[in-house]
Amino acid sequence: MGKKSSLPLSPLSGLQQTIHFLERHWKRLMCHHHVKGLPRTNNMAETFNKQLMRRLKTIEHFQHRTTEANLTPAD
Repeated sequence: MGKKSSLPLSPLSGLQQTIHFLERHWKRLMCHHHVKGLPRTNNMAETFNKQLMRRLKTIEHFQHRTTEANLTPAD
């Protein structure tokens, strides 16, 4: 049938794998901290993405004539 995993099935095994990953890739994961002037977080990018998604939702509402008529002022 199925092949059994040789890894132990314990919550620690996932934690150990995570720690091992971080140890192996730490320099590459943290290299952006060595660039002067680079923001420490991506808050600006996240805010931009949220605003963009809100605007796209609004545009989706205009796909139907009835919604368009309800949202736009009458002349």
